[in-house]
Amino acid sequence: MLGLIRATRTGSALGPRRAVGVALAGCACTVSILWGFWTRGESDLTAEEGLGYGLGVAGLAMMVALLLYSLRKRVRILRNLAPLGLWFEVHMMLGLLGPTAILFHSNFSLGSLNSSVALFCMLFVAGSGVAGRFIYTRIHHGLLGQRATAGGLRQGASERRRSFAQALDRCPRAADELDRFESYALRSIGGTWESIQRFATLRYRAHRARRRSEQIIAEDLGQMRLQEFRVDLAAYFQAVHRASQLGGYERLFSMWHAFHLPLCLLLFASAAAHVVAVHLY
Repeated sequence: MLGLIRATRTGSALGPRRAVGVALAGCACTVSILWGFWTRGESDLTAEEGLGYGLGVAGLAMMVALLLYSLRKRVRILRNLAPLGLWFEVHMMLGLLGPTAILFHSNFSLGSLNSSVALFCMLFVAGSGVAGRFIYTRIHHGLLGQRATAGGLRQGASERRRSFAQALDRCPRAADELDRFESYALRSIGGTWESIQRFATLRYRAHRARRRSEQIIAEDLGQMRLQEFRVDLAAYFQAVHRASQLGGYERLFSMWHAFHLPLCLLLFASAAAHVVAVHLY
């Protein structure tokens, strides 16, 4: 849930209010879960009746409703029913509210074997969803934005660099530092191990190259000139970093899809077994 909150910091201009809404829902659910876990021994909720039973029904209904987003993308008749961004927002809201309701339904404790299996499956699916949203924001322009492209990100990096090109003309050492980092970050890599190594270390390399560039500019042009270009310089390194990491996050997102679907099937199978066991036995 906290991953969703951090992800909204880069929410697109197409839906910043919706992104903030998801962040607020994440905050509310996080606080509620912490409070519920802390006071679980004092709660009168029971899974068998009353409010506790109702929360279980509501939580299961919201988890089932999560499937509507997938249907919206795949069923032609549903494609004209509201913008996809709105469906995505509702999908994320339900992904926060559903597990929260189920946790209160169980009063943050394990019950029978079938209920424990269903609870753990739900937690795994919720955790997988948070991981998926984190990866999603790395290959889209914000939480509700369009999908990013390598060409667009590289163009953005070039535009950022042009904004302080005059300073680099007067400071060739800094230009060389940027050229070395950009060459390393954007060159094609064939080997899997080398790709993993660059993916894991690039953020540190970007931070180091940025500090070196700032130091060189301060030495050659003065601290006042550095302050003029510091924001654009940071944005340039961020743009190059995103352009370099895009392919890796796209592969991770593909792997996440292959992992998330079986988890969802296992969740609904265990939830169905739990409901049948509770009402028949």
